[in-house]
Amino acid sequence: MAFTYEGVLLFGVVFFFGYAFSALTRHQNQSEVLRWAFQAWIFGVLAVYFVWSWSAGRRTLPMKTVGLRLLGPDEQALSPSRAFARYVAAWVCLALPLWAAAQVKPWVALTLFAAILVCVLVDRKHRAPWDLATGTILVHDAETPIAQESSGS
Repeated sequence: MAFTYEGVLLFGVVFFFGYAFSALTRHQNQSEVLRWAFQAWIFGVLAVYFVWSWSAGRRTLPMKTVGLRLLGPDEQALSPSRAFARYVAAWVCLALPLWAAAQVKPWVALTLFAAILVCVLVDRKHRAPWDLATGTILVHDAETPIAQESSGS
């Protein structure tokens, strides 16, 4: 649920900052250099959003709504460097299947996405590959309004 909610919010963030980039550079996909600059710009904008949201005990709005907290290996709040490492690892894990779909075959992409799901299901703490790579873990906080509502309180 949080993943989908995050996607809805990020659509607005990417749209706003994409429009700003386009307006400032008059980018209309004519230049290969501007296309790479645009992709780097969006990567940076999302990095700032996630690194700030994940570090120092902060959470994104979807994480707060669903009741998720992101912790480091010592079960403490993430440092900005660990949050950035998690962001890059997640990009690699999610971009690889998309690249495979475009360059190789769609079934390769489905296999890679399935491998991520299997990793989450097999790991006893249900960590995704980017969490395993960075030593982070998402934990559910039982003190959220949604959790209280579903328990009948």
